[in-house]
Amino acid sequence: MNLKNGYDHLKFVNPNTGQFCNPVWFSILTKDHHSVKSIETAMLRRFSKSQYIGATRNVQFYDNQNKTLINEYPI
Repeated sequence: MNLKNGYDHLKFVNPNTGQFCNPVWFSILTKDHHSVKSIETAMLRRFSKSQYIGATRNVQFYDNQNKTLINEYPI
């Protein structure tokens, strides 16, 4: 997810560089047998109940193996 300006208090600090980083969520490995759409739907449902919902510009889904963007949802 990419947070809007002014929400640095919701970002994480990289211990190596001291820079602010946007939060990252991963799908649970036991759910990997589900379709990509099913995983996205479940993660978006969890996201909609989180503290980040009003502070986010968009949510991006990446394939963690080859680092490619799968889908992006504007919020």
